[in-house]
Amino acid sequence: MVLSASGRAFFEGLHFGGGEGARLAKWSIGIAITSTLAVAALLVAGLHSVVVLAPLGVLNLTFVLVSWPRRPRVSVDRKLKRSVWLFVTLAMVGTLASSGFSQATVLVAGWANNMEYVGQYAAALTLTTPLMLVSAALSSVLFPALSAGHVTRSAVEVRARLGEATSLLITVLVGVSAVLIPVAGSLIELLWGRGFEAAKWIILFLIPVATATAVAVPSVTVITSKSNKGMLLSAASSLSGAAVGVVVWMVLIPVNSELAIPLGFAVGSLIVSAIPTVLAWVRYRMRWLGDFSLAWACLALALNVAVLGQAREFPFWQSFLFALVILCVWVLVRRRSVAELARRLRPALFG
Repeated sequence: MVLSASGRAFFEGLHFGGGEGARLAKWSIGIAITSTLAVAALLVAGLHSVVVLAPLGVLNLTFVLVSWPRRPRVSVDRKLKRSVWLFVTLAMVGTLASSGFSQATVLVAGWANNMEYVGQYAAALTLTTPLMLVSAALSSVLFPALSAGHVTRSAVEVRARLGEATSLLITVLVGVSAVLIPVAGSLIELLWGRGFEAAKWIILFLIPVATATAVAVPSVTVITSKSNKGMLLSAASSLSGAAVGVVVWMVLIPVNSELAIPLGFAVGSLIVSAIPTVLAWVRYRMRWLGDFSLAWACLALALNVAVLGQAREFPFWQSFLFALVILCVWVLVRRRSVAELARRLRPALFG
């Protein structure tokens, strides 16, 4: 699995850099569907060991073999090669810092608490996975477009695309989070059963972080797609956020180890997202104050409802009703952005 996952990640990068997004998407969808069906078939057949993961590993290795590049016929300029290697190295450092920090959270949770707490944390983290996947998907879509934009378009056009993407993401993801946050406790109880009380408040840290990370993707992309300096800034933000998160753990674990884990992760991750957002905000003179103020006000309202609901043990229908009210207010406030989103989706949905 390590070999197949590493190989796939490497060749995804080659597709990404070579502008072969369509081919990568087809293979990714094919692997996902085929491996899911194969794993389900093995489980139904009564196989309940690690062997059920074999189809995923085999399919990823197949992708690696089919995608193995042929020897280039044209030599590459040394200066260009050094620039590419620097870009890849910086990207790798930044990814290791942010992803490594995220993965380390689970390990630190086990070290500072116990395996029961790790299970609680994992249960909360599972529900935020779709929001986190949005970040990776958006990066794959936006990076080629914004990279080309730096070359073929003016700064005004890049600014317009950045503003449009960020505005639509705020509208959609904050709306989704505003619904998810108040009902998160009920969803955890529905999915995992009773006994996951810690997961109910842990997830209240994780959802805003996942939302902020996804909303920051256009800013991260516009910074990193311009030059190696931008990638250096992104890597530095990832390292800074991870370092601050670790400091929070060191300070708070002796005081309250259960609270320290999600709080440290939230603080570090928000810094990782905030630095490139602020850089893009200043560099392109974006008018985001109103957008971000409304977004955080909406999330704060949803969090207050969630805390009140957990304290007073609201039933699911009551939490869901509050969530719908918040969503309706959000749609009303963001009606122009909602109308723009509907206009863009109409051709895709209705032809």
